[in-house]
Amino acid sequence: LICNQPRSMAHSATWLAFLGITGAATSVHTQGAGTSTKATPELRVTVGYAQKPLALETLRPRFSWAITPLSGAVDERQLRYSIALLGAPSAWIASNRSALVPFPTDVASLEAGRLYSAVIRVETTHRNLTSLDVQFATAPTFSRGKFIGWGAGNNSACPWIRKEVTVQAPSSTGSDVYVAYVASYGYHELWINGKKVGNDVLAPSVSDLAKRVLVRSYDVTDMLPPAKRS
Repeated sequence: LICNQPRSMAHSATWLAFLGITGAATSVHTQGAGTSTKATPELRVTVGYAQKPLALETLRPRFSWAITPLSGAVDERQLRYSIALLGAPSAWIASNRSALVPFPTDVASLEAGRLYSAVIRVETTHRNLTSLDVQFATAPTFSRGKFIGWGAGNNSACPWIRKEVTVQAPSSTGSDVYVAYVASYGYHELWINGKKVGNDVLAPSVSDLAKRVLVRSYDVTDMLPPAKRS
């Protein structure tokens, strides 16, 4: 569903890429059922200003974290931190930095179009904190998406554009996350099998469509029937 497209683009087109992002070898999904994946409430982590971003455009993301104050503690300070992919070795870095900390290049090299899980550890003057399941995905190379539309003769204000897609079979480890990437001329809503994806309205953000069309990412893993993924 596309609404409020510019008059100069009344043909109303949407670009759609529907991909399965495979988890990296160190993804949380490949480490065994006994691994706890709950984040520590005292340590709130974001990657590139977001929780579980699905399309990071950089292969060296930046992490930020906030420490919930300890009741009764006085003058708690961060002493050191470590960042590593889940299951990989990590090294402590003596620093009080906690905002926009870049992923250490000596830990691992990230690839485009992959899902990762990071482990953030922080030591303060009073305690040790760990956030186990900090998930993020790097953006793929958008070479498979194609624009679909009504054509120049349709002047509908909010046309429905429909397309069937074939989803690749998941990996044997069950580490795939299915993400739909949508770029539209005008605002859009994404629906799958009769159900709206997410709660967003007026997506994507405003941009000069003569120069830039923004791509919006949606995690649709739970919206796909298992039979359609095999």
